[in-house]
Amino acid sequence: LRSYSSASCAEPDYYLDLHIRLDPNGKMSPWLFNTLELGSEIEIQGPYGDCHYRINEPDRPLLLIAGGTGIGPLHAIVHDALHKGHT
Repeated sequence: LRSYSSASCAEPDYYLDLHIRLDPNGKMSPWLFNTLELGSEIEIQGPYGDCHYRINEPDRPLLLIAGGTGIGPLHAIVHDALHKGHT
């Protein structure tokens, strides 16, 4: 179980939005919350999934269900859909 999700959509602003939940027993989230300083640069890879908005169906109803940090990708899909004129 991962405590972070990508919440970015394909916009040319070069920012990566992450939703991160602190897991006191985790290896990554405590480091992000307690060690990494504001403005620090880190190198990351991914995500490698195919969770995205289908632009060719702008009138199709969307049903997006998630919980916890899993809402991050769905937030990005809604943002992308609205930006592209989804009705």
